Amino acid sequence: MKATKYFSVLLTALIFTLNVNAQIMVTGHATAEIVEAVSATSGTNDLLSLQQNTATENLNLGSFTLSGGSNSICSVVVNSGQLTGQNGNSVNFTANANLSNNTGVLGNNGSQVFNFSGATDAEILSQNDNNYEGQYNVVFAYN
Repeated sequence: MKATKYFSVLLTALIFTLNVNAQIMVTGHATAEIVEAVSATSGTNDLLSLQQNTATENLNLGSFTLSGGSNSICSVVVNSGQLTGQNGNSVNFTANANLSNNTGVLGNNGSQVFNFSGATDAEILSQNDNNYEGQYNVVFAYN
């Protein structure tokens, strides 16, 4: 009898807990900043010439013009590697954006010209390859 009594109390308690409801109120706030679009125009040099016994530094690679919001900050990352000659010889090549800390600021008019230069190892002048190919990549991080 006691067991039946305990069982009926337990069953009644379970029935009441099945219909228990809770209400929670959550408030969220979201903000967004609309960043003006950016465009880049290339004015790079596709073909470079080196004469025997000339400097292999400060090669003019051309420029990129970046246009966007006025006084915006832009980080520039330049990746370069090697140049490979027509006979398979290779030399190191370094391209750079001529910026301190690889950071530029777009002017009041929202435009900035970024000039790029490159350098090769001096051994390129002593090798017998006449033509070399290579590439460099430029990444603009704009906010």
